[in-house]
Parts: sequence; C-alpha cells; structure tokens
Amino acid sequence: MKKILWLILILSVIITFGCGGLYSTQSFGPRSISGSTISEVVQQNGPPDVVGGNDSHMVMTYYYTEGLQVLGLFSLVKKYPLGVVIDKNGQVISQGQGNEGEAITILGPIPAPVLPVETK
Repeated sequence: MKKILWLILILSVIITFGCGGLYSTQSFGPRSISGSTISEVVQQNGPPDVVGGNDSHMVMTYYYTEGLQVLGLFSLVKKYPLGVVIDKNGQVISQGQGNEGEAITILGPIPAPVLPVETK
C-alpha cells in the first residue's frame, strides 16, 4: 500500500510541476476586427501585427491565436489572420479572415506544438 501511495504522490508532482500543470488555455489577439476608420481600428483592436499596401490601399493584419494543453500529454494551437483594407482617406473598405492554421501534439517531447516567435 505504501508503494502505491508513493507512486501516486510522485506522479502527481510530475504532472503538476513537470508538465506545466493539469490544464491550461491561452488566447491572444482580437477575435474580430471593429472600427470604420484607421484610428478606430487601432483604438479598438490595438496595433496590427503586419502592415502592408501601396499608394492607394493599406492592409492591416491581426493574428488571433488560441492554445490548449492537458497534462503535457496533449496540446493544440490554432491561429488565424484577420485583416482590414483601408483606402487613402483612412476609411475601412473591406475586412476578412484568412485560413486557420492548426498544430496538434500528442505525447510529444515538448508540451506545446507551436512556440510563438516574435519577429518584430
């Protein structure tokens, strides 16, 4: 009986401290873009992750990322871009969502399938 109790204690310590906990979730970025002018978009959604364009249009892209980890045995990350097109007068003329990317790890050596890397 003592061996079983020690085994349960050791496993709970490993699960709780060695694997980052029993359960964790993360959510980063806006889920949808709001605003009708460039200043409203930035005020309501924060600074964009990527900005591009030409002389007549600007594209501002935001990334929404969410993740889930259970016992360090299973982890899932989903990421998708949200973008707005702004004309030369600063008005939003279009907005949309890109294709979702997904990563999953089961019994992996690292409990997170995607490690966010800042390039700014």
